[in-house]
Amino acid sequence: MFKIQKFDFLVSTYIFCIAVSELMGGKTFQILNIGIFHLNASVAIFVIPILFTINDTITEVYGKARAQSVIRSGLVVIFFLLLFSLLATVLPPSKQFAPAEKAYDAVFSVSARIALASLLSFTISEFADVFIFMKIRQKLGTQSLWFRTNVSNIVSQFLDTSLFSSESYWPIGSPIDYEVLVELRACADLLIHGKNTALWYRALNSLEKESFKNARKLQGKAPDLPYLVISNTPDERLIRYLDSKDKQKPFLVTSENAYVSDELAQIVQLIRCGENKVDLQGLVSLLQERGFKNVLVEGGPTVLGAFFAHDFIDEIFLTIAPKIFGNSRNAALTMVEGYLFPPDKIKKCELLSVKQVGNELFLHYKVLR
Repeated sequence: MFKIQKFDFLVSTYIFCIAVSELMGGKTFQILNIGIFHLNASVAIFVIPILFTINDTITEVYGKARAQSVIRSGLVVIFFLLLFSLLATVLPPSKQFAPAEKAYDAVFSVSARIALASLLSFTISEFADVFIFMKIRQKLGTQSLWFRTNVSNIVSQFLDTSLFSSESYWPIGSPIDYEVLVELRACADLLIHGKNTALWYRALNSLEKESFKNARKLQGKAPDLPYLVISNTPDERLIRYLDSKDKQKPFLVTSENAYVSDELAQIVQLIRCGENKVDLQGLVSLLQERGFKNVLVEGGPTVLGAFFAHDFIDEIFLTIAPKIFGNSRNAALTMVEGYLFPPDKIKKCELLSVKQVGNELFLHYKVLR
């Protein structure tokens, strides 16, 4: 006869919820659509409440120490998921698996980033759940279990969401470097990202802030900075990152033959330029016709490489930040990827200014023709 102890069942469900949220939590879906207001959520929304409920159950029945031990076990699971995700994406594929390698790396590199970002948020929110639950129990006794569970769950889920959102952006520079970036954006007529850069961090979070819009007004610019993403292979992951609460929709530039889902097409201003891949020359001509003069291209490196190859880059703003964070395959890239310029096409630059702030150097170059 199949038997399982109640505590073992709780722990196995707990580990299941952690694995699901780490491996599959990168996908988002729309849960609310009212007019121009869209609300998306991660698929992990279905399992996160179960985690906190199990915490409260173990705390109530088995005690605080046992609950904290389970949380520490969960941290070990996340840590090993992170390590194995990195190992799996770094190992070279066999010939049989090679065609699927790019998709595999794309999926599990996202899982690794989620695991890395969630280590801190998971630790704080889970231990906070146990702490709040026990504090309320000390005040109210063993009565009002539903009240203790709901209050601790709501507060802990808020902490988890807030901390995860902030930790998922991993800036290489300092707060000063970020201020310089904001200033450059405030002076620009258009911001351009490649697909991978757009998926790394939701730029609209910054562009939609009132403080940023006010900074643009001080520069004599319209408060809303137009945002454009270039991709030969747009997919539904972009929905979460391009769904704007402002009236002005972001631009999505792709080729004539690229597939764009109806849901993604509804939230962007879709521009098709080029038959099988984006025609950069045609795109730049179109942007000039629309009056975009000061265009800020932040990356990624493949997009920068394409702009450099067509001699569309006039100035470069570089920050040298003394931080060493290593490399794994497809994780850390050079400034320009996908293009190796011949000797007579190597890009040469003239240094216009240099400024030291703390341990960082801010460099401004003019690209020579």
